[in-house]
Amino acid sequence: MALKTLRDPDAILADGLAAIRAQFQVPAGFPPEVEEAAAQAARRPLDDHADRTALPFVTLDPASATDLDQAFTIEAAGSDLLLHYAIADLGWFVRDGDDPVDAEA
Repeated sequence: MALKTLRDPDAILADGLAAIRAQFQVPAGFPPEVEEAAAQAARRPLDDHADRTALPFVTLDPASATDLDQAFTIEAAGSDLLLHYAIADLGWFVRDGDDPVDAEA
């Protein structure tokens, strides 16, 4: 199986996206309070979630994706195959209401 990759040697896509960001005044980064809230969420203990980080997941997203939010792994289970599918639990990381990440989004 071959992976399909997107190449942009002349930076046409990159330059086009930069022009769109400039036109609509999309900032290049996030405010410090948003970065800190995201860092705190990433450190939150997984008390009510099963830890599956030992499984060798591969992403379903294209090579150019910046939001790797879904993945799978397949393992042998006797004479069967067991598919594990994972998708990001955004609601666990970003709280409704006064969360700086929610407000920034």
